Amino acid sequence: NPLHLESSLDLGNLKPLWKSSIELLKSNRDRKVPLTELQDMWMEPPFGLKKGLFPLLSVLFYLTNKETLAYYREGIFITDFTDFDVDYFFKTPQYVDLRWLDMDAQTKRLLSALATIPADLEQSEIVSIEPLEVARALVASYDKIEPWANRTNTVSQNAKKVRSLFKRASDPAQLTLNDLPSIYGDIDLNVQSNLDDLVSRVKDGLEELRKAFGGVITGFRYRILGELGVPYELSESNRAELNERAMKIRGISGDNRMESFIFKISEISNTDEDFEDLAWLILSKPADKWIDLDTEKLLVEATRFAREFRNLE
Repeated sequence: NPLHLESSLDLGNLKPLWKSSIELLKSNRDRKVPLTELQDMWMEPPFGLKKGLFPLLSVLFYLTNKETLAYYREGIFITDFTDFDVDYFFKTPQYVDLRWLDMDAQTKRLLSALATIPADLEQSEIVSIEPLEVARALVASYDKIEPWANRTNTVSQNAKKVRSLFKRASDPAQLTLNDLPSIYGDIDLNVQSNLDDLVSRVKDGLEELRKAFGGVITGFRYRILGELGVPYELSESNRAELNERAMKIRGISGDNRMESFIFKISEISNTDEDFEDLAWLILSKPADKWIDLDTEKLLVEATRFAREFRNLE
């Protein structure tokens, strides 16, 4: 970061530009500042930069200050900066906004606690308690939830409350400093036990949502293997035997869907992905489109397909 370089090492003389840009963002910390507003300042004295330098300098400015900047693409907070985002900075800066984030001691205590949620879920270390980094980690943990779990009514009220909050989250400062602290009402978070309880309940809600779809696939796996007379713990020998059983009855059912089912069983492995593909086949519907009625129908149809399989045998 040019701000931390000695003048003799700042070969591009970027420190004054960075300093003025940060001052602009700090003085407008209550709003998102369009990237074009920064670039307009860069064209004015004492800088007088040409537009041709804007794309490179804009990306460099964000990357060297991302610990304290929130980045929005078309109004949506973005957690991961990719080549796709570089294109936005280069080609459509009018759709890019930046916002300055900072904190006091009380905020630091809150963020330190919230940072433990994604760290525990991902079994990783806390690398930063900057509000932007905490928000990124929380949103990234939420984004691992399967689409069905984002719609189902079969989860607890706590999980629904957490899901609703993350669904409408679009601003990292709002999420970490306002929405999450008040998710369970007006609670004094200066009391350590209250803060610990909040963190525990939010983490429990996220964890339940992240495991919800896996539970559906596990239930389906139990049903289909049980109906086929195969132990749930599918050993290599049991899997090979099941594959061989399916090979023996391929082509005799006279039904296209049943033949597809038999073919899938003849090649099925022990992975959740294979059982999810089998469920997709049985329902004729991809998992990301499922609703609660589909998961109920899945068990019924699994029983029907498995029993037809055994009748064919």
